[in-house]
Amino acid sequence: MANVAALYLLNRNGAFKGLFSFDSSEGSVVRPDRYHKANINDDILESYLAGSCKIKVSGMSDISNVFGQVARTNFKKLPDYKQYAQKQLEMIEPPSFLEKMMLINKSVAHTKLGKIAGKATLGAVPVAMTMVALSARAYGATRHFVMDKLNLHQTNQKSFSERLKDIKNRVGYKSDLKKIQNIEHLQKTNSILYQKYWQAGTVADKNKEFSKLQKISSSNPLLENYMEGLALIDSNGKGKLLQSRYISTDQNGNKTTYRNWDAQRKVDQMPALQSKDLSNDIARHMMAVEMIDPPTKTELKLIKKINRFEQLSERKSVDSPILAVVNKSLEKIMNHYIAEKEKQDPSFGGQKGLLGRLKDIQKRNDAQDRLNKLRTLEKKLKNNGR
Repeated sequence: MANVAALYLLNRNGAFKGLFSFDSSEGSVVRPDRYHKANINDDILESYLAGSCKIKVSGMSDISNVFGQVARTNFKKLPDYKQYAQKQLEMIEPPSFLEKMMLINKSVAHTKLGKIAGKATLGAVPVAMTMVALSARAYGATRHFVMDKLNLHQTNQKSFSERLKDIKNRVGYKSDLKKIQNIEHLQKTNSILYQKYWQAGTVADKNKEFSKLQKISSSNPLLENYMEGLALIDSNGKGKLLQSRYISTDQNGNKTTYRNWDAQRKVDQMPALQSKDLSNDIARHMMAVEMIDPPTKTELKLIKKINRFEQLSERKSVDSPILAVVNKSLEKIMNHYIAEKEKQDPSFGGQKGLLGRLKDIQKRNDAQDRLNKLRTLEKKLKNNGR
């Protein structure tokens, strides 16, 4: 048995510090200096903005602790970071040309591109950049000397290093705002598609009739188990339960579920199913399919784009170029589709109408799948003379 007192003392002395955090294993939590005073505290989102991790549209990151638990953000504080970055960006004076050249000289000097440029121009480019940097330093020193003598900025005096830090932070805030804007676009599309799973269809007034048509009317409970994926039926019309579960449905649609070892025996005692036993249910499912108009070419293209977006959003980071391209294309198709529908019918309902239509198409596809399953079983029974 574990010694609770020992574990308590170890934990109190910091032995488990970081064990349950996301600072180890894969990835790391890094908070950029430019947000230290923000007091917003979303470590995963800040790590993404700092470039130390990747996140998906769902908020899942590539940072995990020693137990394999993945860190995530819910993006609730995204507007706070956007507002803070915008405010800080307004407060920092844009860099002058010479200040930009100083930063370029410092950042490019040791890069591969900088070295190639130096060799290609026999050192002319690095020398020119160095001269500009020296001039900028002289300019900066002179500017501060004059300002000091004239007492023009005694209340807001900053060292040159502090000025460079502000400029770097300004670059960081601009980059952050682009990332945040990209996340907002992806979230908007994802939010619309998420509603597709609960939004009522445009056949809402016929939902009861539609659902009734898809219910198995046969008195053979084995067929319902088969349609629900709980049983198999062979070419002789006999069934085998995939689970120790047997469902019996009465005329009112009430279900009685049996969960015991005797379930398969109940199925074995049932009369063998024949192809004629399926005719009524096949006809009912055909009516359910015909109740909803089939998808048009534009709708099929839209559904294909939606599936592509959903697949990429599950696998790719929010900064994936291909995800951004698919999202932009999907937004364009959705807006065009809604505009065309509203021209034909002003009461279409915009996004709500779009979601309803997508839901209807999904219902139709489900009904078609059930119809195909019944037809496949009917064909198998007929081929065996049943």
